[in-house]
Amino acid sequence: MPEIVVRSGQEAFNARVLEELSLRIQEAHLGRLIARLKVSLAADESETEEKKLVELEGMRREVREAIRLIPVEE
Repeated sequence: MPEIVVRSGQEAFNARVLEELSLRIQEAHLGRLIARLKVSLAADESETEEKKLVELEGMRREVREAIRLIPVEE
């Protein structure tokens, strides 16, 4: 969220742009969590971690779908 605040202070963004920025930051965060979890799973296969991975991947798909559904302004 701090990144959005910094960017919004530099330029005049409308609500759609801010929503997209927020979703893209969430997507990047989930991607980092997924990558770390995959490394962890390679070392130790835990059912709990596998379930968490599936959950995070589902959340990332939902965020990507939300990004895709944001109307493009012309």
